[in-house]
Amino acid sequence: MRNFDDLSDAEILALNDSQVSQYIDLACAEAGVPLLPPRPNEPDAVPVTPDMTIYGVGDIYFYNQADALSAVALLGSLRRCSLQYVSGPRYERVVRPETSDLSVQPAKHFSPENWDRVKNDANRYAEQKKTYDADLGEYNKAGAARSKIAESICGRREQVCADERRREMLRASFERYLALADGNREIAARFLKAAHGDADTMLPELFTANSTT
Repeated sequence: MRNFDDLSDAEILALNDSQVSQYIDLACAEAGVPLLPPRPNEPDAVPVTPDMTIYGVGDIYFYNQADALSAVALLGSLRRCSLQYVSGPRYERVVRPETSDLSVQPAKHFSPENWDRVKNDANRYAEQKKTYDADLGEYNKAGAARSKIAESICGRREQVCADERRREMLRASFERYLALADGNREIAARFLKAAHGDADTMLPELFTANSTT
């Protein structure tokens, strides 16, 4: 199989999408880029929902809000302190007065009974998701490297196709100018060049024997 860069414009125009993909695969192989693997399928999420509300006061948790509020009232009446790391090479901590306000923070979590019921499905999904994320990372890595090569090949193909569309338009315009010039190809070519400055570059065959200068 020849390299894409060795193909003529006419050969590129004749390619279908499948053949272009094969040339991209070949260019990737030549550059040492892995072939794009199949995109992994994301596992279906398992609907596990925390069923229990607990109430936190700092790092202390209570089963009911009333007890949490009592803890806030009690702790708020006491002198509190905290430990803070000092700067420097030693990881020592010093005691500082704690002046922050206490509040009750509700949070949803799993009761032991609910977790026992859903843990197998939840853990299975977590493992499947971990595998999927790893596979997706490899897919995206290969895709990123492949896209650089694909952009080059597809960019040239698009340019070749755009040039051909331009030539088809110029040919059609030439035929109209030819009718206006009563069949005189030299005059028609001059008309075409005056209207489209790139005509002699795009269709040099029209100007080889019919110079407009």
